[in-house]
Amino acid sequence: MSPTKVRLVINQLKGKTADEALNYLRFISKSAVNPVAKLVNSGIANAENNFQLSRNDLFIKKIIANDGPILKRSRPRAHGRSTMIAKRTSHIELILGVRPGAKPVASKAKATAESVKAKPTSAVKEEVKVVSPAEVKKEVPQTAGRGPEERGRSQKGFLNRIFNRKTG
Repeated sequence: MSPTKVRLVINQLKGKTADEALNYLRFISKSAVNPVAKLVNSGIANAENNFQLSRNDLFIKKIIANDGPILKRSRPRAHGRSTMIAKRTSHIELILGVRPGAKPVASKAKATAESVKAKPTSAVKEEVKVVSPAEVKKEVPQTAGRGPEERGRSQKGFLNRIFNRKTG
C-alpha cells in the first residue's frame, strides 16, 4: 500500500491514546486501516508484555509512513506496447509514549516463574530395545508385472506407436 494512502490514516492518530486510536480506526473507510490497526495492537501488546505497562497509560507519540521497496510490474497496452506499474509499499514506524505518572503493572512473569519452580518433575524411564539392521530388513514380496529382463523388446516401438505420421 502506498505511503500516501497510509499517511491519510495515520495523520489522524498522532497524540491520541491507544484506545482512542483503535476506536477511531473502526469508523474510517480507508484501505490502510487494517494494517495500521494491526500495528497499533502489536505495539500495545509489546508494551504490556515486555515493559509491564497498562494499556490505558499508552498514547501514540510518533507515527510515520516511509517509502518501502517498489515492486515494478508491466501492463500490456495497445499496439504491442507495455507500461510500467509501480506497486508501492510502505514502512510504518510507531512509537508509543507513556502518560506521565504511570506505574508499571505487577509482573505476571514472576508469578508464573514461581509456580513453575514449585512443581516437582518426575522422570519416567522407559526401556528401549536395540534392534540390528539385519532384523529390520524384511523380504519384499515379488509383485506381478514385468521385470527388468522383460522390458527390452516391448518398449522399443513405443515412440513409433505414439508419434507416428499417420493422421487417420
